[in-house]
Amino acid sequence: MADLCEVPRYHEICLLLECKPPEISPKCGDYTDVARHYSMKYEEICCLSKNNPGERAAAFFQLLNSRLPNLTVEEFSTALTTKNIIRRDVVKILCKYYYINVSN
Repeated sequence: MADLCEVPRYHEICLLLECKPPEISPKCGDYTDVARHYSMKYEEICCLSKNNPGERAAAFFQLLNSRLPNLTVEEFSTALTTKNIIRRDVVKILCKYYYINVSN
């Protein structure tokens, strides 16, 4: 994956993943659900963000980039559509800037 921290609208994506938006779907996941998908622990993310809730999604992306440097935007977007995450709002943003095919 090209450094996910450099994708267009990165800060907006971080803000979206900081919470589970009930107005979209009560089943939507946040960065913790995405982290679990990639076998990351919540404690690892908190250590990187110095326990600042507003920086946890950004810390997640840093950890993801360090662990999976070859992860593509398409693979990441596909993970965002799994049944325990369902973040089509973020996928929609990514699809505007990358030619990706996400079927879920």
